[in-house]
Amino acid sequence: MSESTELNIKEYLPEIFESEAAGILQDLFFTPALAPLMMFATEAQVAVAKKYIVDVFDECYTAGHLKVLGVAGEGALYGYAMLFCQPNMELYYCHKIFVYEQYRGNGIGSDLLRHLLSQSFNFGLICLPDLVPFYKSAGLIYSGEFITPHDDEFKNARNMYLGLSVMRSADSTAGLPVFLLNDNDIRKMTELIVKCKA
Repeated sequence: MSESTELNIKEYLPEIFESEAAGILQDLFFTPALAPLMMFATEAQVAVAKKYIVDVFDECYTAGHLKVLGVAGEGALYGYAMLFCQPNMELYYCHKIFVYEQYRGNGIGSDLLRHLLSQSFNFGLICLPDLVPFYKSAGLIYSGEFITPHDDEFKNARNMYLGLSVMRSADSTAGLPVFLLNDNDIRKMTELIVKCKA
């Protein structure tokens, strides 16, 4: 297996963004704003909502606010890590370390995590509480429970992150630039779903 660099990870970006958009959309299905719509959504309507999320990822990547690392070989992507950052911040948010099911159990996820820990930047992530011991054993520091922003922009996404734990690569009190779709994004997706007639 060889690690993909950012230069050649681009060929896998559509696959990665599509996979991530599907996961986020599945989580959003249970929000009060989208649940009634998504219960009876057609394939075309789901595709429109997914494309909106893919476009957000693509915009973040193009602007330099999203970094993607991957492990690939023999023309196949084994796994990847996605990191978000704010301009002029030295702290990255690890949105996801993901290994495709058929490649799990080969240390790919651990290799990606080790690679991130060897970098000069600091990063943090949010995880389920039962994963805290795993991340601690890898060298991350537990920083408490994740608190979703309490302003009106995140009313619909607030409950998606309840009970999650914050882990960091270094002891820090700096804010973690977590990738969250806000209520404005959910409104735009709702409008796109409603307009889609197919």
